[in-house]
Amino acid sequence: MGAHLYAHIEAQFRGVSNRDPKVWCSLWEGPSCALGRDSVAGAFGVQDGWDDDEPLLREGYLSPPEVLEHSVHEECPWRLDDPYWVRLVEGEEFSAIVREERWRSTDHPDAECGPELRAFATLVESLLTMRHGVRVWCWESQ
Repeated sequence: MGAHLYAHIEAQFRGVSNRDPKVWCSLWEGPSCALGRDSVAGAFGVQDGWDDDEPLLREGYLSPPEVLEHSVHEECPWRLDDPYWVRLVEGEEFSAIVREERWRSTDHPDAECGPELRAFATLVESLLTMRHGVRVWCWESQ
């Protein structure tokens, strides 16, 4: 068995009438389907993003108390999950991870992601091309 990668995309629609450019809007409700396993999930985050012995949070990671704090809200995409880690990834980095297939390594040279993950990267790149802000909540869970 193994853990799966999940994602939730939010955008700031800049220059669009009737949209506040400062507000982050979810593109859908809830989490994605499982987008990849093992090394694919590892390309987006690591289980030691938060170290209890050293309270320095790695870039973009939520601490365990923050994960729980967010999950009490109905709109939280991981509220029905018990994630190993949660990380906020900027749109540019999300696209680069997929485009560069950063999950491939000497240990996993043939590792592949699902077509949904590539589609999400295409969506993110399209929004970025239109100069909208994009961020992606990523997490790993059973």
